[in-house]
Amino acid sequence: MYLPTYFAWHFLGTGFTFFGFQISMKSIIQHWKLSRGNLLSQQDRYVQVHGLLKNDT
Repeated sequence: MYLPTYFAWHFLGTGFTFFGFQISMKSIIQHWKLSRGNLLSQQDRYVQVHGLLKNDT
């Protein structure tokens, strides 16, 4: 829910222009890079557990 809200707020704030859209995307990408470490660690844990479960069967 957070990312769509962030995108909508940022897109409206910069205006409905392609340049504004590019600025919004850059900000979203920067924000995503900041939180990427957390997301990747969670994904890695899920993949490891899921892989172990698959190997056990």
